[in-house]
Amino acid sequence: MTALVGPNCIVEGDFRSNGHGNLEAALFSGGQVQHMYGTAVSGGIEWRPGQVISRDATGPASMIQSDFKSGDHGNFEVVVLEGNQLVHYFHDNSDVSLPWQRGQVISTAASGPGAIIQSDFKSGDHGNFEVVVLEGNQLVHYFHDNSDVSLPWQRGQRITRATMYVFFTTDHVSDPGTDNDSMGRSVLARSTDGGVHFGRPVFDLSTDKFINLSLQVVRPEDFPGLPDEQRGPMLLLWGSGGYRRSNVNLACVSLVNLEDRSAYWFFTGTPDAPRWDRDEDRARPLFLSGSVGELSVRWNPFLNRFVLLYNSDNPGFILESQSPTPWGPWTDRQNIFDFIGALGKFVHRANSGDGLSDPGREDVGGGPYGPYIIGPYTTRIDNGVTRMFFVLSVWNPYNTMLMSAVVRARP
Repeated sequence: MTALVGPNCIVEGDFRSNGHGNLEAALFSGGQVQHMYGTAVSGGIEWRPGQVISRDATGPASMIQSDFKSGDHGNFEVVVLEGNQLVHYFHDNSDVSLPWQRGQVISTAASGPGAIIQSDFKSGDHGNFEVVVLEGNQLVHYFHDNSDVSLPWQRGQRITRATMYVFFTTDHVSDPGTDNDSMGRSVLARSTDGGVHFGRPVFDLSTDKFINLSLQVVRPEDFPGLPDEQRGPMLLLWGSGGYRRSNVNLACVSLVNLEDRSAYWFFTGTPDAPRWDRDEDRARPLFLSGSVGELSVRWNPFLNRFVLLYNSDNPGFILESQSPTPWGPWTDRQNIFDFIGALGKFVHRANSGDGLSDPGREDVGGGPYGPYIIGPYTTRIDNGVTRMFFVLSVWNPYNTMLMSAVVRARP
């Protein structure tokens, strides 16, 4: 198979080898969904390719083994995203060489993959099939009355409407001592139509210490020292204030209270244990830099640490630090971007005639900013060593680059 794309699914079936049920998977790759099966062998699982289920797939599949059977084994049932259609496929397991059969279309308005189970709701010998699928920004339930396989799928109720929350950095304010303007405010905005419209902000978050932000959802039990609210997942917010003239601060809020500005906690220090306050004015920096611009923080599961990237004038590099907790202690900063090596290649060197300058800006040298980590693509190289990917902007020419760096765990 070619490289896998996105999530996939796996079940344990009733085909057996060496005393164990085979593992059955439906893998999305290269525009198709293919059945793979794993059999128990000495020392592990041996995977083998089965048949292609769909050659028109545009997203991952969901798979179960049902109680429909004409032999000793229940059929495999799969739902596959094909464009805007969610399609049911099944395989008669009385003969493994039989081809997969395309069943009915479940939804013609799918905007994401679906998931399927067989329930105990029944009006005949077989429980209904139950499917949930994203349609626009709504999660919708469909069901099939399995007393008659020719019956159409029925659309049930809407389960939930997806809501998108975005913290925007906005406004232009004068930078003290310069002729430049920069961002001056952060706001929380909400969309219920997939980001097409946001309307008025829910509230202003900050004009002080949290203008540029980096966010991560965590479980409080994973990081003792977060405010004990017993309210489920929490959102961490690392922020900087005046552009390239501030430090990194930390805030958090329970996701259930995201729209309540008064529910936000601000880190105020660790004389003995992490301390928190509702007042942003009391927030204290995680470490002293005095020159933080855009920043990005992501949990690195291979290093068991948070990794922080930020652009700075002190010194003028893309800097990286690590910490086992959201608040620290943070390692000494290190530069992970070869700025000198980038000049004349994808960053303009002033008055050099390198052909990289935006029109009319030959005398303005370029520089890096906005190092934003793409967390899901972080990979393990060795114990304590990972490859991390991030985007990086350069203001002459005005462009965005995809970068990678090998990052080691540091004390």
